Amino acid sequence: MLLCVTLYLGGIIFILFILLNINCDPPLYFYKYFRKSPEVLKGKVAWITGAGSGIGKQLALSLAKVGTKLVLHSLQGEDLESVRALCLEAAQGRLSEEDFLIIYGDVAGFGIQEIWVEKVLRHFKKVDILINNAGLSAFQTVFESSSNMVRRLFDANFFGSIWLTKALLPHFRQRKTGHIVVLSSVLAFFSTPNSSAYCASKQAIRGFYDSLRVEEAKHGIKVTILFPGGVKTNIIRNFLKKDGVTINMVRKNLFSQDMLVCAALCLSGIALILFLLLKIDCDPLLYFCKYFGKSPDESANLSFHNHLEALRGKVVWITGAGSGIGRQLAFALAKVGAKLVLHSLQGEDLDSVRTVCLENAQGRLSDEDILLIHGDVAHFDMHEKWVEQVLLHFGKVRHY
Repeated sequence: MLLCVTLYLGGIIFILFILLNINCDPPLYFYKYFRKSPEVLKGKVAWITGAGSGIGKQLALSLAKVGTKLVLHSLQGEDLESVRALCLEAAQGRLSEEDFLIIYGDVAGFGIQEIWVEKVLRHFKKVDILINNAGLSAFQTVFESSSNMVRRLFDANFFGSIWLTKALLPHFRQRKTGHIVVLSSVLAFFSTPNSSAYCASKQAIRGFYDSLRVEEAKHGIKVTILFPGGVKTNIIRNFLKKDGVTINMVRKNLFSQDMLVCAALCLSGIALILFLLLKIDCDPLLYFCKYFGKSPDESANLSFHNHLEALRGKVVWITGAGSGIGRQLAFALAKVGAKLVLHSLQGEDLDSVRTVCLENAQGRLSDEDILLIHGDVAHFDMHEKWVEQVLLHFGKVRHY
């Protein structure tokens, strides 16, 4: 009931914003008038990564205006000296040069975070706020992106923030206070084409820090995740320039795109309410796909419906096939005669899985129709060799 009331009130507020033509995020608009005064941050120590440009630089300037002491952290080559000069100017006498500490270093570098923490605590004796802002953008299709690019993106956007957060957590726990802020993206809630790795890194941030918020609340530590939409920074300008697109051209298309997103959210909300009212005890998506899903030979909805016969003779590659869900999937697919690549860690008994699959197949499969691969999928340098091995054996792969 409470959920329904919340959705109802949210809908009313959203309609009011459209009718009044208020072009902003409703929660931020509300917070603008009912927030605490920024003056409470005077004298606090805030550590900002990615402070050399964009959002990080603007955060530094805004915090300097209210007298927040700053750790300005960015990659080697960024002009943090000029950022400090602007901050001193913005502070109008509230801060001195001693109230700033400049750190150059890549947050993606593992093992150096403890050295940075030691340096900051030696200078300021404390940290009140950590703002994990540093990150990279990449706009490529899955096919175009290299494994190294994806790893670099996750190191900068996801792992980099985690390593620094973990390094500072003991200090926050010792003081029984602290505030961790992390920049995610609106793409943490939905994905767009040509940005698969970027979207995934931002969605990973949301999951990690949502969990951290609950874990650390009892220690007096707060966690805030920010989900900005498109922001006019040099990164975006340079990216758009390659295709001859300007910021103004993007702005003209925002309203129609936002309406599509809102429509999808409204439909999802209606579906959820219907499921609650009808007391349908299952996942709405699975329920929908069972009756309205495409036929299995047109899409990979093999887990959503019972018509698996169309997969007979197809080659399906299953990772984690040695136990649990992967093993059961292998049994179900073998029953309909799907050829299988059973992939699992060294030490998993894939031979016994193959034996049960052959029994379930009841003559539809032979030993040659099941290929075993032992290997850790986390070793990305092995993937091309495995693909070569599978294609050499079967000549094709239908599902993975």
